[in-house]
Amino acid sequence: DEGGTITVTASGTGSDIKTGVNGKGIYAQNSDITLTGNYIIETPEKGIGIFASKNTNVTGTLEYKYNGSTTGTGMGIIYDQLGVASHTNNANVKLTNTTNTTGGMIGVYTTAGTGNTLTNNGDITGSSTALEFGIVSDGADIINKGNITLGNAALQENANVGIYAKTKNTITNDGKITVGDNAIGIYGYNINNNTGSIKAGDNGVAIYTQGDGTVNLNANSKITVGKDQAVGVYAVGANQHINVNAGSSMTIGDNSFGVVNLGAGNTVTSNTANPVTLGTDAVYVYQNDNKGTVINHTPLTSTGDRNYGL
Repeated sequence: DEGGTITVTASGTGSDIKTGVNGKGIYAQNSDITLTGNYIIETPEKGIGIFASKNTNVTGTLEYKYNGSTTGTGMGIIYDQLGVASHTNNANVKLTNTTNTTGGMIGVYTTAGTGNTLTNNGDITGSSTALEFGIVSDGADIINKGNITLGNAALQENANVGIYAKTKNTITNDGKITVGDNAIGIYGYNINNNTGSIKAGDNGVAIYTQGDGTVNLNANSKITVGKDQAVGVYAVGANQHINVNAGSSMTIGDNSFGVVNLGAGNTVTSNTANPVTLGTDAVYVYQNDNKGTVINHTPLTSTGDRNYGL
């Protein structure tokens, strides 16, 4: 289908579109959607701000406002890109949780076939205390070039997550991901942090990797984690490769970890020459994998006490 053009302008006086349960604020197929101003779409449970089917492009700023039950869910933008090999999100998404639901909110969600890619150029923000996601992929590789900022989660078992891959896809970060306490920056399988930065708060995790995924912290990659059991890279899969490559850097808070390997047969290789400084009660690489391997060429400096390099 040829599609068309949808241009909408924010009123500046409250929500611009309100729907009921299971509602969609805007639905378009093979079209261009332009949001002018801070355009607000408000829904209750199972609502979607914008459903963008096939080759539909969205630009501008969407504020997705959830007003449903305290256990309901809602999504800002869905890209149904089945049959579209690559797609780009150019919209900024602000998640507003007016009822403090703990059921879950998502900024951008994509469904795609094998080999498809979604590139995010938008800024995604939220401040929920449970199960808030910047980007969720069901089938597409993700390339993030935008800024994703989420707040503190009340509990780590209901963590907020910057980017989450439901299936075995590759996530590449060239942007900035900042999440709060008890939260996770990237949760997936194969993860490349190229020129991007990932910051997680106290008891948070910058990167959580599973399956047989490979993690590459490449040149100019920056990982920062807070205190109280925070982790830079947390690996739980089998036969994984965790590569801290030349030019990358990692900052570890007190009583926290750089890399934790709880998998089977994993290999951790640290080749960055950038020194890692350990404050107090910190560990650079912790391994509980009797078939695993750790290869370290990174200088470690201790400024406090009760620290362990490896």
